[in-house]
Amino acid sequence: MGPRHGKTHVATVLGVQAVEHRRRKVGFFSTIELVNTLEQEKAKDKAGHLAETLTRFDLAILDELGYLQCSTSGRALLFHLLSKLYERTSVAITTNLSFCEWTTIFGPSRYIVSQCTAGQWMAR
Repeated sequence: MGPRHGKTHVATVLGVQAVEHRRRKVGFFSTIELVNTLEQEKAKDKAGHLAETLTRFDLAILDELGYLQCSTSGRALLFHLLSKLYERTSVAITTNLSFCEWTTIFGPSRYIVSQCTAGQWMAR
């Protein structure tokens, strides 16, 4: 899905509904600001605090993955964060990139490549 399709709006509504109707804890984050915070934590030798905070949410919404470029270390920190959140909290991500284009952000992760291969097979 490209720009101007309402992805951020849909993610926001999802978060509001989770709070209002299910009494869930929801956090909404700009992905680039999240990456910047992760890099600052690492520079201050306090890595892991943000991840611990995010696991307290029932839903973490990361807005605009891939909209702005970030450093190689920032991309690695984000991938590590998402790996930590896996199975501990729900994560919603908005992006203009197709899932297979995520390798441009995270590199050729075996997980991403396998999911793309599976998705291409299923799309046939």
